[in-house]
Amino acid sequence: MDTQKRNLHATTVFFEDKGLLILGPPGSGKSDLALRLIDQGGILVADDRCELEVGSKGELTASAPENLKGLLEVRGLGLVKIPARARCSIDIVVQLVRNSNDVVRMPEARSYTLLDRKIPAIEIWPFAGSTVPLIKLALSKLAL
Repeated sequence: MDTQKRNLHATTVFFEDKGLLILGPPGSGKSDLALRLIDQGGILVADDRCELEVGSKGELTASAPENLKGLLEVRGLGLVKIPARARCSIDIVVQLVRNSNDVVRMPEARSYTLLDRKIPAIEIWPFAGSTVPLIKLALSKLAL
C-alpha cells in the first residue's frame, strides 16, 4: 500500500458528493468560498491546512490536522466551530486566482498532480456571484 502523505496549505469541502481541494495563496478566498459552499449544502473537511494521503483504493484523500478539525476561519468572526466530515477523496482541484481577468475564458482541460495522482482542475476567481454555480457545472462535467 502507498503510504505517501503531504500537508498542504489548502481548504477541502465535500460538495455535491465530490471532494473539492481549494488552493490559493493566503487571503485569496479559500475559506470564504468554503463558507459559501457550506451554505449551499457542502460539508467542511479541512480549512487552512489539509493532510493529503493515498487511500486504500489508490485515491487521493484529504483530512484536517487534529487541532483544526471542525474549525473554519471566517474573516470578521475568527475561528468558528462547525460540523465537519473526517475525510473525503479529492475529485477536483479548485485553483483560485487573484483577479477576475486572470480566468481564461476558453481554457484547455486542466489537471493538478498531487502525490502522483492526476486530479482534474479548474481556475476561478472566488468572488464572482456565479462561483458556486460554476463549481456545480464543473462537477457535472466530471460525471460525463
